[in-house]
Amino acid sequence: MAEIEQLEQTITLKATKNGEVPYTVCLVRQKAIKLTPEESIRQLYLRVLSDRNSLAKPTT
Repeated sequence: MAEIEQLEQTITLKATKNGEVPYTVCLVRQKAIKLTPEESIRQLYLRVLSDRNSLAKPTT
């Protein structure tokens, strides 16, 4: 559950013409990405793998 809180803390809102959109910094690419439902699952899964299994964070 700690990974969910970590992900929530990294979410920022950016203003667009359609309102505010959530963004986070991708753990792999190290750049801001739009946080869609699918992307939030990907980022959470990466956090779980890297935190719980002591895997190194992937680099490009």
